[in-house]
Amino acid sequence: MSYPPSMTTSPTKLCPVCTGDGIIEWDVAIPMSFSNPSGYLVTKEEPCYECDGSGEVVDHDGTELDWIDY
Repeated sequence: MSYPPSMTTSPTKLCPVCTGDGIIEWDVAIPMSFSNPSGYLVTKEEPCYECDGSGEVVDHDGTELDWIDY
């Protein structure tokens, strides 16, 4: 994935939450009921909360994002 050159000089790195996709996905379990004889999973997705969907986060000094587990 390539981006046009940025007008700022802030160093960025791939978002560790969405791994650069800009979208996070999760499964929601739909349980079984009287009208639904078997449960199933539905995949939901939304823009990443850490990078606001851009796929990159600003890393000013190389240590700002050390608290995030990869």
